[in-house]
Amino acid sequence: MRELDEVLKEQQTIRAANEQLLAQKKLFMQLADEQLRDANKDKRLQASIAEDVRGTRYAGYMASACADIETANRKLTQHIADAQSAINKKLRDNEERLTRLQAEYHQMQINKKKAKKS
Repeated sequence: MRELDEVLKEQQTIRAANEQLLAQKKLFMQLADEQLRDANKDKRLQASIAEDVRGTRYAGYMASACADIETANRKLTQHIADAQSAINKKLRDNEERLTRLQAEYHQMQINKKKAKKS
């Protein structure tokens, strides 16, 4: 059976990892907000330029460029969502590990008290 100190150290390690994951999650949330703002700016700019080039030989180029920008924005949004999902999964896994470790630690304390009484 493990020592109490080992369990405490593992709990501290998991808590530190969770703090890092939460910081990463916060950064990705900020990135997602920025991405949404940028995508909205792109759409407004695209609409303005499309209006300016309507009926000219550049209209086709503009439509193609707009499609490329939309595709890039969708891919970036998906990557951000995937990263957030991975972080959330890791946080859930860590919380489950912490719960198990806390139960193990509690049982170790009970066993230690029983051993002292004997």
